[in-house]
Amino acid sequence: MRILVRRILAGSAVLTALALAGCAAAPIPTWTNSPDPVVAPVFASNDEALAAAVTSYEAYGAMSNQITNEGGVNPERITDFVSDAYLAVVLGSFASVQDDGLVGSGSSAFDTVSLVRYDDDSAASASVRVYLCLDVTDVVFTDLGGNVTTPPERRNRIPLEVSLISSPSASTKLVVDKEETWPGNDFCS
Repeated sequence: MRILVRRILAGSAVLTALALAGCAAAPIPTWTNSPDPVVAPVFASNDEALAAAVTSYEAYGAMSNQITNEGGVNPERITDFVSDAYLAVVLGSFASVQDDGLVGSGSSAFDTVSLVRYDDDSAASASVRVYLCLDVTDVVFTDLGGNVTTPPERRNRIPLEVSLISSPSASTKLVVDKEETWPGNDFCS
């Protein structure tokens, strides 16, 4: 019996010590200089960021359609609509159209846009990611002889994840930084 009482008292002492440790004063925080001051948001809301992304992607799409429908000629016109990092990828696509002697007709469109993420990266710089459905139903490629080269089995609605970032010229003007086919469930079906 005596051993049992000692164990209960010892257990109670341990629990009391732990409880009192939780009540002890918190250590005084050490002041550190924060490298990032509070950043004012580029957009007032997620809705505003989404609207800017839609406007920017519409402008990018319009210029892309124009260049494609002219056979990839003067592709540098896309420069104001894409980031420096993405420019080489886009120019490479237009070079392929031109090298293959293809000419597009019609226009791509998009719908079903939803915001994935909006971040203020730094003062006057934002990044926005969206999901959207790119619709290329009306886009047809022909070769120089006028023969249609668009495969009949082509997917006409493509789920994309698009990343946009602030333009160096204006933080609220977004430019396309990346387009990737969404590998998950096809939300465009």
